Amino acid sequence: MDEDKINDLIAKIENNEIDAITFTSPLTVTNFFKISKNKEKLADLLSNNLLTVCIGPITGKILDQYNINYIYPDTYTVRDMMELLFKTWRNSHGR
Repeated sequence: MDEDKINDLIAKIENNEIDAITFTSPLTVTNFFKISKNKEKLADLLSNNLLTVCIGPITGKILDQYNINYIYPDTYTVRDMMELLFKTWRNSHGR
């Protein structure tokens, strides 16, 4: 796990430099929050400032532990997750 890269990502989230984030496994969620110094603030940003997409309901259960709003595709593949992300983002931005 590269803590510097995760801290860079967290800084970008805090500075509103990204629009969306994906999680592909429960472990990615767990490790992401393990590094965060302010878990509540990060969870709030993921729920309210970003489109948070996970690969399926098992990963979603970990996001639920942090009270994060998220979506996931009907078919639990990376391809379907990314298609859902782009479709949802475009719809929310009038494109």
